[in-house]
Amino acid sequence: MSKTETTETTNELKGSIKAYNLETLALVDAPYTAKFTPANDVASAMTLLGNDEKLILSILNGAAEAKALSDGKANAFADGKHVPKTSVLKYINQYRTSPMFSGLVTVERGKEGWKEQYSKQTEAILSKVKDNEFIMSAIRAEKITDETEE
Repeated sequence: MSKTETTETTNELKGSIKAYNLETLALVDAPYTAKFTPANDVASAMTLLGNDEKLILSILNGAAEAKALSDGKANAFADGKHVPKTSVLKYINQYRTSPMFSGLVTVERGKEGWKEQYSKQTEAILSKVKDNEFIMSAIRAEKITDETEE
C-alpha cells in the first residue's frame, strides 16, 4: 500500500484597494498581500474558517446554489431551441458598422437615447439574419459553454 503525501502550498495573494493617502488625501491604490494555504480536506477547511458552522453552511449553500444555477442555465439550451445571447451577438455585431445598419444609431454610447437606438439596430439586424440560413446554421452550431450569461 502506498502512502499519499500531503503537501501544503501557501499561495501569496496580491492585490490593491482604493484608499486615501493620509498625508495628501489623494485617492490611491494601496497594495496588499495575503497568504493562504488551501485546505486538503473538509476538516482542515473548517479549521481555516474557525469552525464556524454557520459560516461554513452559508458558504456551502452559496456554492450549491451557484452550481444549481449553472446547471439550470445549461438546461435552458438542452432542447436545441435556444442559444445564449452572447452567441448570437458574436455573429451580428459585425453588421453594426455596415451602411445598412450603422445609421440607425446616431447617439453616442452612454448618452440618453443610445440604448433605445442600439436595441432597434439589433432588432433590424436580427430580422435580416433570421432569413440567412448560412448564418443561422453557424449560430445553431454554436457550442454551449459554462460561460452562459444570465
